[in-house]
Amino acid sequence: MSGTRLCSLLSELGYEGADALDPNSFEWPFQYDDARPILDWTCSSLRPSNILSLSDLVQYEQFVQEGKLLEGDDLDFAYDSISAFSSRRDNQDAVFGAEEGLKDIREATMAYKTEAAELQRQLRHLQSQFDMLTAQGSALIQGR
Repeated sequence: MSGTRLCSLLSELGYEGADALDPNSFEWPFQYDDARPILDWTCSSLRPSNILSLSDLVQYEQFVQEGKLLEGDDLDFAYDSISAFSSRRDNQDAVFGAEEGLKDIREATMAYKTEAAELQRQLRHLQSQFDMLTAQGSALIQGR
């Protein structure tokens, strides 16, 4: 009775018309050997916890429109920042609550990269001065 499993799953997932479905009318796809594995996987894997709700979809669209949707390197950077901040769930929720726009994160990242490059330049300059002074100090000591 795989049709019954599928209809039960649709009801559990919140499908609005699930009560009107006839489980017997969904038996035929399970009779095909090529379709059975994907249907069995669907029935055993899908749960309300891994399905987006309507409010989740609305929030996603809002993030897209506001430019707050993180992807790729920006997402990795944000995740690393939060993970480094705390492993406690309540602190992570507080950090997620203080959202920055994608543009703000990119601008801050570029500013930090620019600052790091300038500091590296200064370090190279100071290192060359240190090397020069060390050489002069050695020459003076050897000259005594």
